[in-house]
Amino acid sequence: MGETDTHPELRLSVDTGTDAEYSQDRLRSLYEWLNAEDALRGSARLRGAPPAAGSMGAVLESVTVAVGSGGIAGVLARSVAMWLVQGRRSDVKVTVVAEDGRRVEVDVHRARDPEAVMRQVAYLARGQETSADG
Repeated sequence: MGETDTHPELRLSVDTGTDAEYSQDRLRSLYEWLNAEDALRGSARLRGAPPAAGSMGAVLESVTVAVGSGGIAGVLARSVAMWLVQGRRSDVKVTVVAEDGRRVEVDVHRARDPEAVMRQVAYLARGQETSADG
């Protein structure tokens, strides 16, 4: 991971438990959802893995979100939680990894409580905001 404009990043990945193409579609959906949030617009980026031999391009691997001061943690946590619980027709697992290796995994079939999801993601994001401040 790395830093974007001196702000630490959180890496979000999506696993649907089915084929990789569907997981990539869900990852794009999460990316678009995050960029629809005014406070997050421009801080989320799609990241790809190097292309496999014989393939025509990179495979989407994650969404990275630059977090700094200004309450991004709460906005990110709420947005991820709402994406998970709204309109999911299949099981989806979102993994959020901080630069220091701390991680949270949330399965949609366990995401009946958006408040619990928000607390878990906010915990990681706040830790990243703190490290960006000093």
